[in-house]
Amino acid sequence: MTKVLVVHEWDDTQKDTVTKFFNQLVDMAKGKKLPKGFKLEKIQVDDANKTAVCEWEVPSVQDLANVAGQMGITWKVKLLAPCLTCSRSASGSQGRLRSQYCPRSS
Repeated sequence: MTKVLVVHEWDDTQKDTVTKFFNQLVDMAKGKKLPKGFKLEKIQVDDANKTAVCEWEVPSVQDLANVAGQMGITWKVKLLAPCLTCSRSASGSQGRLRSQYCPRSS
């Protein structure tokens, strides 16, 4: 299982669609209707900044991306997964890196 943060950003014209999407997502999570192996752990919505962050536990980042692609999302979305080497958040890291080559290592 992999922890993934999903950052959603929208503009004013998408507000109603985004609100409906998150209401449906919460209903699916409460009703245990998410795909097998998917767990929505937290949603934080900041209406003033038109941004939301969802914290997921999923089988893989690719599995989440595949499901998200079927959800009709029309706004900007970023998937942030933990670095495979150091477990700190690193967007888009793929493969296993040795510590000295980890982009997040200091």
